[in-house]
Amino acid sequence: MAKEHVSLDELQRALREHGIGSTKDVALAVLEVDGSISCLKYDEIKPDASTHLVRRKFLQKHQ
Repeated sequence: MAKEHVSLDELQRALREHGIGSTKDVALAVLEVDGSISCLKYDEIKPDASTHLVRRKFLQKHQ
């Protein structure tokens, strides 16, 4: 998301719109072509190792 210039505040707002209270609950967040952010919680999918790596890198840049 940082590469696409999406701030942590914008991501957190999108999470709240999806009823998600914390980035810790998110397995995957996707910036869609229309500019919206789609979010999947851990209990909705079983993320693979690459998902964890992407999430960890994003959080490291924005903490």
